[in-house]
Amino acid sequence: PFRAFLSPSINNRGTVAFWATLDTGVVGIFTGADPLADKDISTGDPLLGSTVTTLVLTEMGLNDAGQIVFRADLANGTSAFFRADRRYMGYGNDQATWDRSR
Repeated sequence: PFRAFLSPSINNRGTVAFWATLDTGVVGIFTGADPLADKDISTGDPLLGSTVTTLVLTEMGLNDAGQIVFRADLANGTSAFFRADRRYMGYGNDQATWDRSR
C-alpha cells in the first residue's frame, strides 16, 4: 500500500512516525504498516474546518511522549504547525490512543 517513505522519526520508546505516499497517491503521517489503523493524518482529512492539502514531517517530529509535530497546509490557505498527542495507556504498554483535537 505504500509507494514512498520519507522523514522517519524514532523516539526512545521505539515508536516510529513517518511521512509516506500510498499507492492511491494520498500522502500521510503514519506510525505503522497498516495505512488505515496506523494513520495519524493524511491529505484530504478535515482539519480546523478545512481540508489538509500538504503535510510535512521532519526527523525530529516525534518526541518521547509520543507527540507528533507536523506542518499542514489547508485548502483555505492556512499553513501552520500542529501537534498530535499520543497518550500511552500505561508504562511499557504499546497500546495508545490519539488525541487530534489539540
